[in-house]
Amino acid sequence: MGFHALSGEGLTRELDHLWVAPEQLGAGVGAALFVHAARTARAEGASELRIASDPNAEGFYVKMGARRAGEVPSRPAGRTLPLLVLRLASASIALGIGLLQTLGGRAVLRRA
Repeated sequence: MGFHALSGEGLTRELDHLWVAPEQLGAGVGAALFVHAARTARAEGASELRIASDPNAEGFYVKMGARRAGEVPSRPAGRTLPLLVLRLASASIALGIGLLQTLGGRAVLRRA
């Protein structure tokens, strides 16, 4: 269905990966994974989640409460990616949880 990966320590975590199987797009899997990643980062003591987003995914992250903070270099040379930041101490996570509740439980997280 999908997965996410976090890195970092201290007050900042990076969302290195958030991938959803194409056939699951629009079913709430991405939202569930994002909320899980944010809650995990917060539980580990982070106050900020940074996301170097694929340009096509920027709208998703903004909808989930992240705000654009700039750009970061990418490959090939000269390409940049949107840099987004989610403040974990804000109401952003609560909004994400509310979004999951409106999905009617279609997305379920399972431990591997």
